[in-house]
Amino acid sequence: MTDYKKIFVTNLDRVDSLCNLYSKLKNEGENNAKDYKLTDMLRAATVLLHSSFEEYYRCVITHWLPIRGDEKTLESIVLPDDAGKKGNVKYTLYSLMEFKDQTIGDLFEVSINGYMSRTTFNNFSEICAWASRINLDLSEFKNMETKYYLDIDKAVSRRHKIVHEADTSRNGENERLNSIIPGNVIQWKEAYLLLVDAIDNQIEKW
Repeated sequence: MTDYKKIFVTNLDRVDSLCNLYSKLKNEGENNAKDYKLTDMLRAATVLLHSSFEEYYRCVITHWLPIRGDEKTLESIVLPDDAGKKGNVKYTLYSLMEFKDQTIGDLFEVSINGYMSRTTFNNFSEICAWASRINLDLSEFKNMETKYYLDIDKAVSRRHKIVHEADTSRNGENERLNSIIPGNVIQWKEAYLLLVDAIDNQIEKW
């Protein structure tokens, strides 16, 4: 198990804690409380679940991109101060003056860290696209009999709904809170854990 996965597993414990707290309060008779006061724990767990994966995957990509990254991806990475600039960024010796006491390895690290800190993974297709950039093969996970990759997409979509729309849906002038149960989070957690297993098993061999 890589150090990245150890951190991921620790974060999953935090997800479990939120789900367990929900169940404990529900069983202790908090039914009289407004539903969102309890189910918001499950929404928080959903957000934490995806962010835990993103942190894990971002660390993996950041570490292996300088070693196994393809040319096209590396060409798109600029120095931190040039992040967000459109078109090809050209460098002169003068523009590199502030880095003259750093090694090429230092420049790789600071540039890739800056690039990846702004990177998110908004669906399973994006996760696969990044995997291909470091020659990571996720086909075995995608082709599992149980389509766990669909659960990844569901979890990411729900996380977006929670973060950006307060997990509500509008019907005309009426707005309602979307339902969520512990089983949703448990199912999504299983999918993320299997995905991380598939990634970690490969990079441990590298």
